[in-house]
Amino acid sequence: MMELFFELHDHTGFTYKKFNAKFGNQSALEEVQEKINTVWEIECVKQCLFFKDGKDIFGSGEDILQSYGLKNGDKVVVVSFQLTSLFAAPPALQTAGNNLFLLLFVASRLTLF
Repeated sequence: MMELFFELHDHTGFTYKKFNAKFGNQSALEEVQEKINTVWEIECVKQCLFFKDGKDIFGSGEDILQSYGLKNGDKVVVVSFQLTSLFAAPPALQTAGNNLFLLLFVASRLTLF
């Protein structure tokens, strides 16, 4: 079994919510995303997952959590790009300290109807 600790962050690193969950040794990343969807109602396609050091967790054809480098006790930072958290940015952007950069990031998330 693997227990992971989740935090929902905004672009400043502020933590809005936390939860933890256990997964089997053969669990896939999709199972983690579904759990996040169940707990926080964030669609899987609108989730960005990061290690606590800011490195992104992104599928590269390997399915098992351990193949991504996740291990028991790891913290996973979740950033959502849903409209309610439009201004959330990945932790890698938090250190930019550049308002124009953040503005361009937010503008890239807008969709014209």
